[in-house]
Amino acid sequence: MKDPALSLSNPRLLSAAYFGLLSIVATFLIEGYLTLFGVVKFLPMFKSMLLAFTLAAVFGALFGKKILYCERDKIKYAFFWGAVMTLCAIPFHAVGLLYFLQSYHPAMLGTSTNFMHYVDLYFFTLAYSFILAGFWLSLAAGFAAILLRKYLVYSIIEDREVKSIKTVKKARVKVKKHNKPLTH
Repeated sequence: MKDPALSLSNPRLLSAAYFGLLSIVATFLIEGYLTLFGVVKFLPMFKSMLLAFTLAAVFGALFGKKILYCERDKIKYAFFWGAVMTLCAIPFHAVGLLYFLQSYHPAMLGTSTNFMHYVDLYFFTLAYSFILAGFWLSLAAGFAAILLRKYLVYSIIEDREVKSIKTVKKARVKVKKHNKPLTH
């Protein structure tokens, strides 16, 4: 029997929306925990959410086909591609983080215009991003990819089929009403 998830018409859009919305929730949770522990906010919440949503949606679209078109009995591949997606997005997140930090906290980055200073700062930010968040976010994204592939896709397909059946039934009722014989 053919898996209906393999015939999904737009897996990239679905994956981009799914991971984009999850990134907003994750940003709220991370900001909440950091505030709870007394860590100073480096970026405004809107800029953090914008950066996270944009990267999650772009990488969700790039990896969406690989996540959603893996076979049903090989869910470990969905986990793998979800984790790889996050690990590939972290270097771009470090660039966005440094860009926003430069505009909000220029004194934090120093006044040096030396290119090597920015390269060192990038690798420092990248290393700490991988150490502090990379492992946990890749695990979370892997499990989110499993959830998307194993449960949500079938729920969406079932909902779409139910709606199409209801519209067909409504169309049949309208046709029957219009085909009544005229009596004079």
